[in-house]
Amino acid sequence: MSTSPSSFHQWITKRIARVLLAQIDDTGIGETFWAPLGVFMPGCDPVQPDLFVVRTDELAIVQTRIEGVPSLLVEILSPSNSSADTDVKRHAYARAGAPLWRFTIRKSTRARLCARGGADTARFRRRA
Repeated sequence: MSTSPSSFHQWITKRIARVLLAQIDDTGIGETFWAPLGVFMPGCDPVQPDLFVVRTDELAIVQTRIEGVPSLLVEILSPSNSSADTDVKRHAYARAGAPLWRFTIRKSTRARLCARGGADTARFRRRA
C-alpha cells in the first residue's frame, strides 16, 4: 500500500478541482471526478488520475468505475513517482486516445507540464 498524498498534493488538487467544477460542472459541460476512482481505458492498465473530466455527452462511461477515456486527465507529480507518471502514464493515456490536454503539476517547482492527447508521441511542454 502506498502512503496517502501530502497536504501540498491535496492543496493543489483542491485548487484545480475548484476551477474545474466552476468551468465544467457548473456550466453543464461535464462532470469532474477525483481519486480514488479507477479508470479503465482501452489499451492500458487501470489508472487512477488525481482528477479527470467526463463530458456530458460521454457520461455513459461512468459506471461503478470509469469504463472509457475521460476528456481531461490531471496528474499531480510527487518526487517519488514523477518518472512513472511522466513516462508510463503519458504513454498509456496516449495509447488509450485521451483526446484533450493533460496537465501535470510538478509540486517541487510548481511548473505545469502539458501534453495534448492522441498520438503515443505526445510530448510535454513546460509552462511557468
